[in-house]
Amino acid sequence: LDPLDPDRQTRIERFSEFAAEKTSKFLGLNRWNGMMKEVNAIAIQNKTMSIAKKIQQGKRLSRSDQAFMQGTGIGEDQLRRWAGYQDAFGQDRRTMLGGSFYHPQTGMWGTLPGIDENLVRQDRLAFERFIFQRTNQTIVTPGAADLPRWMTSTELGRLAGQFGSFSMAATSQATIPMMQKMAM
Repeated sequence: LDPLDPDRQTRIERFSEFAAEKTSKFLGLNRWNGMMKEVNAIAIQNKTMSIAKKIQQGKRLSRSDQAFMQGTGIGEDQLRRWAGYQDAFGQDRRTMLGGSFYHPQTGMWGTLPGIDENLVRQDRLAFERFIFQRTNQTIVTPGAADLPRWMTSTELGRLAGQFGSFSMAATSQATIPMMQKMAM
C-alpha cells in the first residue's frame, strides 16, 4: 500500500494537509524565502567577484574579505580566472554610491587564452556551486532532515509544527555549524 495514497488518509489528515498548504500560500512563505535567496545570491556573486578582482589586481584583501573566503577551498588561481571571465563575459555597473556591481553571466563563460573548455566548465560549476552553498547557508530553509519525525511523517504533525520548523532548521543549519567553526 502506498502511504501517500489519498484514500489511505483519514479526514483529519486530509484537512490538515489542505490547511497547511493554504496557510503557506496565504502567508507567502515560499515566495518570500525564494525572493530572499535570489537577493542574497546576487549580493554573494557581487562580493565574490569583487574579491576576485582584488586578487587579479594584486590588491590586499581586507579582513572581512579573508573571512568571507575562509574555508571555501577556492584558491587565488581560481579567483583570478573568475575575474578574467568577468572581464571577458560579465557586466560591470557603477552604483549610485560609486561602487561596482558585478554580474558574472556564467552562462556566457567561454574559453580564454590558456584556459581550455574543460577548465571553463569546471570553473563555471565551482562558481555556481559556491554561490548556491553560500546562499543556502545564509537563508535557512527547513528540510526534512532538520525536523523531528513527528513533524514530517503525518499531515497533522506538519500542520502543528510548521511555524516551529524555522527555529529547528536555524539551529541545525546555522547555529551548530557556527559553533563548530568557532571551536576549531
